[in-house]
Amino acid sequence: MNDDAYAEQFVPEAKRVTRLKVRCGNCGRLLAERVTAPWTIKCSRCKCINESAPAAATDRPFSDAAAKRLVAARQMTGDPGA
Repeated sequence: MNDDAYAEQFVPEAKRVTRLKVRCGNCGRLLAERVTAPWTIKCSRCKCINESAPAAATDRPFSDAAAKRLVAARQMTGDPGA
């Protein structure tokens, strides 16, 4: 396990893809040196909206803490999936 900046044990909830040197799909302008999905960046030159590709579903189950947060959020919003 890795320690974070506060010397606490930190395990990320999900592995995320990081891309280097993201460019606009329309004009080619450099938008970011490094970005982690999910991301949405609007190009300041051509105003095109650039987004990360949807993440593939993982077979790894939620941790207990993440599952509890999900259920609590669904109950607060009245989502029937709770």
